[in-house]
Amino acid sequence: VFLRDMALYDQLIETVFADYDIPVFIDEKRGILQHPLTELMRSALEIVAGNWAYDAVFNYLKTDLTGLARDDVDLLENYVLANGIRGNRWIKPFSRGEEDELEELNQWREIVITPLEEMKKALSEQGSFADITRVLYDYLEKQEVEEKIQTWIEELWEQGIYEVVNEYTQIWNMVIDTFDQMVEILGDQQGGLKEYIKVLEAGFSSHELGIIPTTVDQVLVGNIQRSKS
Repeated sequence: VFLRDMALYDQLIETVFADYDIPVFIDEKRGILQHPLTELMRSALEIVAGNWAYDAVFNYLKTDLTGLARDDVDLLENYVLANGIRGNRWIKPFSRGEEDELEELNQWREIVITPLEEMKKALSEQGSFADITRVLYDYLEKQEVEEKIQTWIEELWEQGIYEVVNEYTQIWNMVIDTFDQMVEILGDQQGGLKEYIKVLEAGFSSHELGIIPTTVDQVLVGNIQRSKS
């Protein structure tokens, strides 16, 4: 199936072909800006720069790369909304609620704030873009993010979701490549976190995931210009 404008039809095609159990491969480049890994880094920096804004905190937690299960994140979000937890109130132990509930909630709170407060302290002692990049990379290492992504890849492979496996096997190297370019080109530049986030997002936007068809037994859907050969 060849289309002039993929954006108009790709979601519709995925839905309809799935309804009829027809395997389909949509041949298009995919950006990495919304990937859980890049979202984790952007949100972590926004939390540190923006004093624990609600959207940044839960975008961060819903990447599933922070050590909290999604069910725990949902319970934590309900508590935060019900009790108006904002800004520096994350840093202090939660105090409203039943004792048994609070013990578990504060354990989750510690899982959330500990690595981010360590990052904030490290960033307060750094200045250049190269320094910020090193702090961000150290954060990823301490959180064992690469290992978590590798675990996802193995699980997806066992489930036969090969298209997503292709995405996840590329993403880490693209992130490291973006770090290398930032350090090489802008390493000595002095700037705040908000400026750094903008540059980091621009770097991520320049990368696209190229996905290889995982099987010949599927319908190929592509842009007529990209697929004309």
